[in-house]
Amino acid sequence: MHYRNFLLLISDRSINALLTMIKSIAVLSSVLCLVLADFCKEEKGIESFDPEKFKGVWYFSYRYGIKTPVSFANSCMKSDLNVTENGFEAKLEFYNNGKRKSFVVDVPLKKEGGSYFQITPKGANVQVYAVLLDTDYENYVTEYFCMFGKMAEGFIRTRSKNPSPEIIQKAKEVAKQRVPDVNTFVDLNCATSEI
Repeated sequence: MHYRNFLLLISDRSINALLTMIKSIAVLSSVLCLVLADFCKEEKGIESFDPEKFKGVWYFSYRYGIKTPVSFANSCMKSDLNVTENGFEAKLEFYNNGKRKSFVVDVPLKKEGGSYFQITPKGANVQVYAVLLDTDYENYVTEYFCMFGKMAEGFIRTRSKNPSPEIIQKAKEVAKQRVPDVNTFVDLNCATSEI
């Protein structure tokens, strides 16, 4: 009986220590994001960005760069953007381990007149910064995300799940011109996705 109580005591202490460590990492990550995010602020993005033209459904069709630890884009992801007073509210839908998932993020505009956004999942203590590099509003947007002060991963989003090769090529060229060391693009298979 004493042995069992001892194990429970150790388990409680271990769990509390683990929770304390996780909270500390989350707080430190938030501070690092705020301090180091200036790197992303150097890139203004699209001048005279028009949120009304940009709102609506977009599919994360291609990924490039270094996959972030908080990324959900191993396959096609759908975003549905609604304009808010500060930027956008985005509903994101994707599949994870065969199960359809969704969550909502606030996407406030961080630079007036540009397309630099902070992304904060509701209920999460994570901040990611996104810069929209180019869009024609009707077919594609090329963007990249920053975390911990450096470019982490970029995406090509499209209005269609199956865009033309010309649209994809144009978006890829923007990424190659504006983002350092971009060589590989991963097709997220939106054309065959049930999203």
